[in-house]
Amino acid sequence: MLVKVPEVFLKIAEKHEELLEKTQTLGDDSISLDELGVDFSPLSSFHDIHTNPLYDASVCLMVAQIHLLLPISEINYERLLYQQELSILFAQLDAFMADTLRVICQLRPEVLKKNKQIDWATIVSAGGWQEVLDLLTEEYVFEFGWPPLPKRLKMLREQFGIELSLRDSDWALLEEAENIRNIVVHNGGRINKEYINRTGRCELIIGDFIPLTSAYLESAEEVLRMLVSSLFLAVSEKFFGLDASKIREVWRRASGDDLEEEED
Repeated sequence: MLVKVPEVFLKIAEKHEELLEKTQTLGDDSISLDELGVDFSPLSSFHDIHTNPLYDASVCLMVAQIHLLLPISEINYERLLYQQELSILFAQLDAFMADTLRVICQLRPEVLKKNKQIDWATIVSAGGWQEVLDLLTEEYVFEFGWPPLPKRLKMLREQFGIELSLRDSDWALLEEAENIRNIVVHNGGRINKEYINRTGRCELIIGDFIPLTSAYLESAEEVLRMLVSSLFLAVSEKFFGLDASKIREVWRRASGDDLEEEED
C-alpha cells in the first residue's frame, strides 16, 4: 500500500519552524539532525511509513527544504514522495537483477568468458581462483546494469535463454516508468528534450514536472513485482531444475488479473 502523503508530511512539517530557526541561528551549511537537537523518533511509530527508505527520504527532503529556506506552501511533498518511491522501486529492481546475475555467474562461470583482459597484478592480488571469478562477476554485473531495462531483459533472453511472461501492456509500462525514473534522478523530475524524444510525447512541455499519481505508482509497482517474480521463476527452473508451477511465495496473476501471493 502506498504511503498517505499529506498526513505523513504534515507531521514532519510540524518541526519546520523549529528546524528553520535553529538552522539560521547556527548558520552552517552542513548541519546534522543531531546538531539541530530535534527529536524525530515519534514519527517512526507511524505504521503507514512502514520502516522503509521513504521515511528517511522524507527527513532528507525536510532538511533540504530548510537549507533552501523555502516555506512549506512552496513544496509539493506529494510529487516529491511519488518521485522518491518510483526511484526506490527501480533501485530495488536493479539490485534484484544484479543478485540474480551473480547467482547465474556462480552456477555457470563459463558465461564470464569474454573477449576482455585482466592484468597480472589484479590476478595476484585476488589471492585465489574463486576470488578472480568474484572480481570478474562484479565487473560483469556492473556493466550489465548500465543499459536501459528493455535491453537488459533482451540480454537475459539472448545470453541465458531466460524468457519472461509479461503482458504487452506490462512491457510498455516498464519502459515508460523507467524513462520517468531517469528524469526524476537526473533532471529533478522535469521534462527535457531527451525524454520527449524517447517517448514521443510531444504534447508535454520542456521544463514542466512529469505528472505522477498514486494510481500510476500502484500500476508500476504491480508490474515490477510481476517482473521480479517472473525472473525468479525462470531462473529457478532453468538453472536450478525446479518446477516453476510448484514454487511458492511468489506473486502471480490470478483470474481477473489481480495479483496474489502464493505461500506455503
